[in-house]
Amino acid sequence: MRTIKFRAWDKEKRHMMTDIGFFTTHIGNEKDASELVHYPTINQGIKELQEFYELMQYTGLKDKNGKEIYEGDIVEYDTDFGDGKLKEEISFKDGGFFTGTQAISELVISNDTMEHFEVIGNIYDNPELLK
Repeated sequence: MRTIKFRAWDKEKRHMMTDIGFFTTHIGNEKDASELVHYPTINQGIKELQEFYELMQYTGLKDKNGKEIYEGDIVEYDTDFGDGKLKEEISFKDGGFFTGTQAISELVISNDTMEHFEVIGNIYDNPELLK
C-alpha cells in the first residue's frame, strides 16, 4: 500500500512546505502551526488553498539515493539510446506518475525504473534545470 503524502509550494513566501497534513476540516504544515489554515469544508478549502499553494503528491517511490519523489520534482536518468542523461519533471496524469511533458518522451515510473532516477531539484526551486 502506498503512503499518501503531500508537500506544497507557498506562492507568497516562495518556499516548499513539507509534511503537509490533510484532514476533513483543515490543511496545515504540521511543523509550523502558525501556517495552519482552517476551512468549513474540504472542497472550499482546496479551492481557496490553490490560490496560495501548489500542492504536490508523493509518488510512493524513492530515487536511487532513497529520496522521496514528488510531483514537480526534476529527475535525471540515463537513456537506453546512448543519448546521455535526461532531466525531466515528474507529473501526475491519467491516474499515474510520468516523466516528460510530451507523449513521445513519457516514461512510466515504477519500482523497476527507480534505480536509474535521481532527484536533482524541483520546478519551483530549480526551474533552470529543465532549460
